[in-house]
Amino acid sequence: MSLNTTTKVANLVQQIEDRVRVSTHGRIRNLTVVENQGCYTVGGQVPSHYTKQLALHGALELLAGDRFASAITVRGAIDLCNMRTLPVSLRTVELEPVG
Repeated sequence: MSLNTTTKVANLVQQIEDRVRVSTHGRIRNLTVVENQGCYTVGGQVPSHYTKQLALHGALELLAGDRFASAITVRGAIDLCNMRTLPVSLRTVELEPVG
């Protein structure tokens, strides 16, 4: 890779990082952007699926979909599909009859 190409890649990586931070309003931790053969992988941890969507949208403003991969994980969200991780009291709710 030539020096000019390396500089362009570094500039684009910085632009992607900046755009993701702005689009998530700073709610992404451990943000990483890695370039590998023209494909950029954006990683980090966010507090919600909505914030992940904001991060992905920010990155896609600068990249085509075929040049982009996501390694962003959601931390702190309740996974309603995996009820085993919730306390027993949250798995079932007993309703009492009214009246």
